[in-house]
Amino acid sequence: MSVPKMGLSHDGGGFRVHYDGGAFSPSAIITAATTGKGFEKPRMFGLALLGIGVALTAGNWVLITVLNYYFPYLYSLGSIFGWTAMWLVVTGQPLANKDGSPAPTWGRYGLLACAGIGVLMGIAMVMVPWEAGM
Repeated sequence: MSVPKMGLSHDGGGFRVHYDGGAFSPSAIITAATTGKGFEKPRMFGLALLGIGVALTAGNWVLITVLNYYFPYLYSLGSIFGWTAMWLVVTGQPLANKDGSPAPTWGRYGLLACAGIGVLMGIAMVMVPWEAGM
């Protein structure tokens, strides 16, 4: 599992932030699901995604309850990470095969379906008027 890399540089126009998400980038997840590449350790990756999702959701809860500031983007990402993580942790698929053959189709489609549910739940979380109850 490749870890994210971040950097900061300065050129004549100002500062630039560089980010390479490694295994955590959206393109890596899409590639694993669509091409059958899979993940070396899907359950470990799923636990990491679950931790990030919980941290984003908890951070947004703190923003809402302490600062009375609602930032829906954190809830949306937390939902996507949470649903995707649940699939990876429970099933352990899509697993990268050592012989280079594609991961099982059911594992890939399940990952895409859970990511899709996460996107829909994230949209629903943004659309619900959370501020009305406060």
